[in-house]
Amino acid sequence: MSLNIRTWLEAGGFGQYADLFEANEIDGEALRALTGEHLKELGIPLSRRAKLLKAIAGLSPGSSPSPAAGPGRSPGVRTAGTAPDATATPERRHLTVMFVDLVGSTALSNRLDPEDLRNVIRKYQDAVVGAVTRYDGHVAQYLGDGMLAHFGFPLAHEDDAERGVRAALATVGALTAMGSLGVENLSVRIGIATGIVVAGDLLGEGAAREHAVVGETPNLAARLQGIAAPGEVVVSANTHHLVEHLFEFRDLGPQHLKGFAAPVSAYAITGERSSGSRFEARRGELLAAMVGRDNELTLLIENWRGVQSGQGRLTLITGDAGIGKSRIIRALQDALAAERPARLDYQCSPYHSDSALFPVIQHLARAARFEPADTPDRRLDRLEALLKEFGARSVRDMALIAALLGIDGVQRYGPLTLTPQQQRLGTFEALTGLLGDVARIRPLLWTIEDVQWIDPTTLELIDLCLERIANLPVLILASARPDFHDAFGSRPNLTRLPLFRLGRTQIAAMVRGVTRGKALPEELLNEIAAKSDGVPLFIEELTKTLLESGVLHETQDAFVVDDPLPNLAIPASLHDSLMARLDRLRPVKEVAQTAACIGREFSHRLLTAIMPPPDNAPDQALARLVEAELIFSRGTPQEGQYAFKHALVRDAAYESLLKAKRQQIHERLVNALEALPDTPPEILAFHAMQAGLNEKAIASWQKAGAQAIARPAYKEALAHLSQALRLAEQMGETRAWLERRLLILLALGQASIPLRGYSHSQTVAAFTRAQELVGAMSDAPHRFSVFYAVWVALYIRGEHDRALEAAGSMVREAERDSSTSHMITALRSLAMSQVITGAPALAIQSFDRALALSGSLRQRSREERIALADRFSTEPDIATGFHLGLALWCLGRIDAARSVVAEALASARVLGHVHTLCHALAYSSVIAAFNRSVDEALALSAETIDFASRHQLEMWKGYGSIIHAHALSLNGDAEGSIRVMEDGFAWLARTQTGHSVPVHYAVHARALASLGRFDEAGRYASMVRTELTSGSERYYWPECQRLLGDYLRLCPGGEPAEVESAYLSALSLAREQHAKTWEFYAAISLARLWAEQGKSGQAADLLGTCCDGLTEGRSLPAWKEAETLREQLRSQGSSR
Repeated sequence: MSLNIRTWLEAGGFGQYADLFEANEIDGEALRALTGEHLKELGIPLSRRAKLLKAIAGLSPGSSPSPAAGPGRSPGVRTAGTAPDATATPERRHLTVMFVDLVGSTALSNRLDPEDLRNVIRKYQDAVVGAVTRYDGHVAQYLGDGMLAHFGFPLAHEDDAERGVRAALATVGALTAMGSLGVENLSVRIGIATGIVVAGDLLGEGAAREHAVVGETPNLAARLQGIAAPGEVVVSANTHHLVEHLFEFRDLGPQHLKGFAAPVSAYAITGERSSGSRFEARRGELLAAMVGRDNELTLLIENWRGVQSGQGRLTLITGDAGIGKSRIIRALQDALAAERPARLDYQCSPYHSDSALFPVIQHLARAARFEPADTPDRRLDRLEALLKEFGARSVRDMALIAALLGIDGVQRYGPLTLTPQQQRLGTFEALTGLLGDVARIRPLLWTIEDVQWIDPTTLELIDLCLERIANLPVLILASARPDFHDAFGSRPNLTRLPLFRLGRTQIAAMVRGVTRGKALPEELLNEIAAKSDGVPLFIEELTKTLLESGVLHETQDAFVVDDPLPNLAIPASLHDSLMARLDRLRPVKEVAQTAACIGREFSHRLLTAIMPPPDNAPDQALARLVEAELIFSRGTPQEGQYAFKHALVRDAAYESLLKAKRQQIHERLVNALEALPDTPPEILAFHAMQAGLNEKAIASWQKAGAQAIARPAYKEALAHLSQALRLAEQMGETRAWLERRLLILLALGQASIPLRGYSHSQTVAAFTRAQELVGAMSDAPHRFSVFYAVWVALYIRGEHDRALEAAGSMVREAERDSSTSHMITALRSLAMSQVITGAPALAIQSFDRALALSGSLRQRSREERIALADRFSTEPDIATGFHLGLALWCLGRIDAARSVVAEALASARVLGHVHTLCHALAYSSVIAAFNRSVDEALALSAETIDFASRHQLEMWKGYGSIIHAHALSLNGDAEGSIRVMEDGFAWLARTQTGHSVPVHYAVHARALASLGRFDEAGRYASMVRTELTSGSERYYWPECQRLLGDYLRLCPGGEPAEVESAYLSALSLAREQHAKTWEFYAAISLARLWAEQGKSGQAADLLGTCCDGLTEGRSLPAWKEAETLREQLRSQGSSR
């Protein structure tokens, strides 16, 4: 189709040159060949030449904004905006769709002659096309008396929703104006919706071909049009969310619309909001204060102080969209508010870059407080009242400013008998004179925002003012995007202030502002930092979108999220601006989209490998993308590495591809990656998954999970294995896939243990599902691993009687499969359950059996032992050692226990398996604390905490903390003990760990009571009593009772008989278990109490019996304490 030059010029806002072009016989071919010199010869001004050349560059071969007539389309009707060319590739796009319907068209057809009706319909369609064209939209379809237009394709703008609403209001206004001019009174209903569509498909044949927009959004726009009143515009919830800061609305409530299952929110537009700047318009939405710009704000304040002495200057703030230019301007205005400077606030507009002095006019209209219903005289009154504040104005100046504002002032000021050029210069003189008068009254802060959209006349006015303010107290504060090429040069009174991205600390501070001080999970904060690239608007919108998504659960001081973490979607408020950056580079956009499938970072070699011929030489396209700063590059072009400047731009490019096209590119990526050496399996897995190659993806995810566990990197392992499981569950119920799922579940559980703990709900969930699969397969592989997983979850959760039963099942299963390593693990598990349930003597027998078998295990290679440790989370032989130590210790074999545990710790250090070593450190610190060896306990528990923190082992960090607190308590630091203990309890609660916690409740109760915090202490003492009546950790019961006695001694009004009863119970419980060490500790406490009560003889007998029964541990602090007490008792006895 040939290009209609007049239509093209009018659609682009260059209609005044249509006759000139026709007179010079410029057709479509000649248009594309025009240069700046040609346009200069035609007498077109410089600013218009630049814009014309830019518009010509955007033409694609064969493009035409003037489609031929066809069914449902009136001949000669212009198509608005930039029409998609016939070769455009269909894309997924975020569009704002407008559906317009003519009211009463049937009545018109009955009343008017067909020819007259034709003319009326054409005027109606021209009005719609004109409004859509003005805001760079596209009329996609003519549907009888209805018209479907959209904004955001093929060229997106950062404000397409706003453009759609403005076009709708302009349409209503244009039809109203037609009625006042004597044309047939026409009215329309308009519906607008915003959402994801597929755009760009060509439907129909021949002249009837048109670009379809497919999806829910156009249907919703049509239905919303149906509920609008004549002359009314109704918008969807999504559209309302994007423009509610710009327009006033009436909430229509939920609407039941045909074809929509659920009620739909709808809003009728009632008018436009009044605001001084785009930032002010959306300020009500902004949640976070300015952060990270202290140095820049200080510079601006210094500039202000400089101009107050009468040296005017211009400060130009530059930076990308959303970087915080308007925010820092507001911060300066707020900082100077107490000084009450004079203010001029200009806001440039992308819709009025060709409207002379638009920001000046808008500012004066706002400052004078014009109302829509004002008469011309009323407006002149308001204008005079405003300007009189700054001194008397001449009649000529008033007439010129009134004319500038479009007010008829002839009757008040007389006619202006000036040529256009004289009037222009006179207006400049009036405005610069007003500026000087304002500044002479008080210092002036003049802000001009978004100068990249400034009209040439206002730019000329500013240039003139820069000369006039040299000796006036005026600070011009202008903001612009980096692509604004100013003509200010290097004036001495010019400061350039570029704004850069925020750092990690500043991003975190801004997120806290949006969340009102509540913490986000660290993983999500990292994701926001990565996706936002430090751009304040991106940070804010991503955080708001996350808070509104429903995936977070709010607690008193934080937001928490259940795994897996959600992918951060592009906020609806950013969709259009991100896509606009890509659409400006339409010829090379496909290269960007293909690169986006690789990821944010990509290599030249890999991109070339997946680009189909003849496009597989992307050097020129990459150079353009680098030049446009959409991507960065390093290295030589052929060996170069590239990265998208913004992660969200990469996401927008990726999401614009149709799913089928994405799959094709990912499949090419899989083939290319398989041919490369050392491709990480998780990268291959991701692309295989996106390509729909599920079997290959599962295998690669499993491999990636295994490698992550071996590093160890447990969070990454969980992520990889979760992906494998999700895909495997889609592969059917065959025996092979059931076994595959079992393997993945076991690996998932094993990876979860170090990170979350044995008894965390997600660890247990993995093993429970594995148990269900084993139940369905009597001869399933890895049955023993499932039995072990069930036991360990019960044990760590503190359900020890059930764990004891599960351990017995493990022994029977190990006997059935005749595996030595299985039997060692089963016997160790049985022994551990026997220890904790109060049968340490039986446990020794089980441990001895395990140790007798472990000789062969010790002969295995380090790699084999590491594999066993990965399978059971801890190397079985080493684990046997430190749990044997607990049994030996309570039976009174203290020196043997210390030796066994020391050997186990040394072996763990040599082996180097992360979880085994952390386990050994924790249990070594337990034995040290039980021995009351304070320095050793403090050192080992501190090492446990540090090691667990470095390797993100939350459960062991919790255990390390409570043992460290125990040691601090023994050392007399009750305050420090309380603080660290409560941290430990919090970590253990996060991992849903209950094992060994009640005895530390008793330690905590004693520490709290020692500081007089009796109410808190009482709550913990109550929990200890619950354990003693209904719990199952009988190993610790003697110590729990003894510590309760200590607690009662500290409480005001504590009865000696009650204290004595607690110590006697501790003694009795220890003797039932043959736990000589616990008995010894209970005896010391009881003997001290009896000594105070004058029962020295009983105390001495008790201590003597217990000391004589303890043959080891005579170097312990407790032994020395007992000896000192016995000496005191002997002295008391002899003195009588």
